[in-house]
Amino acid sequence: MNHSNIINALSTIRPSSTFLQLHNYRNQDGEVANYNIVFHVSYKNALERAIATLQTYQPENELEAQAKQELIDGYQASLQKDSDTMQPHYQAILSSEGLPIKGVKIHKSTNTLHLYGTVVTKKVVKKGKNKTTKSKPLTMAKNKLRSLTSLASFSQFKITPSNLDKIVVEKMELLPSST
Repeated sequence: MNHSNIINALSTIRPSSTFLQLHNYRNQDGEVANYNIVFHVSYKNALERAIATLQTYQPENELEAQAKQELIDGYQASLQKDSDTMQPHYQAILSSEGLPIKGVKIHKSTNTLHLYGTVVTKKVVKKGKNKTTKSKPLTMAKNKLRSLTSLASFSQFKITPSNLDKIVVEKMELLPSST
């Protein structure tokens, strides 16, 4: 997929946080939804805020204490990587000034564009398949604690012509292209 039209447009918008809309985004479970996200946000800053939030949290039991420590350890390990640029499987998208554009990256092996940010609103247009999950108690405790942090509303979206109608940002409409 040729991402140049989307990348070129994203490289021209202001570098501070801004709203971005995803229209009729279809996930792997068949759900179709419209999203408003805050784009150009720092994942590194979100990790730091999540750690600070968890450090002040008083666990209710040993399971929560373990979940808290494992989340903090995982977030600190993520901070050791250059989270806002890339992990080994992703390629940074650079602005015209040569700086990484926060909130966008390309998966190297699949050439899939990924957008990420903080979800502000989500309106489901069509429900998808309901997945039944059987989470272990530690996973459930981690999910509870994660919901208290700045990472609770952080999401990543894979952008392909088949799973999105359009992107709207700063009065620009961007369409995924199959060429």
